[in-house]
Amino acid sequence: MEIKLRQIREKKGISQETMAEHLNISQSQYYRKERGTSKIQEREWDIIANVLDIDKSEIKDESNILTISREEILISSSPLFLLSEQLTAELQEHIRTLKQKIIFIKDQYESRLKDKEELILLLKQNKKD
Repeated sequence: MEIKLRQIREKKGISQETMAEHLNISQSQYYRKERGTSKIQEREWDIIANVLDIDKSEIKDESNILTISREEILISSSPLFLLSEQLTAELQEHIRTLKQKIIFIKDQYESRLKDKEELILLLKQNKKD
């Protein structure tokens, strides 16, 4: 989520300061939200999507399903907890990597579609000549 949000924000040329202003929070508070260390409230998702001029579903996903808080696990000092915590961290890192790759592939796909459309237009113009 945070990688996608940051990439879209940067692609749109919007600073963290601007986002923070729209949310009426400090830049450091926004930074924590974008990094995933502070929760983004539902109304904030609406504002963020509006500022980025995109649908909220494009930046909000269900990756938080794998986030396990210590409070949710009763046996916090057991080896099972430590193993679970380590596996969760590794899975989250793999998910982040895959999401980055998906964004890259999507950008490449969109770029190639644009190139294709330009080529079709050029061919149509040449055909008329």
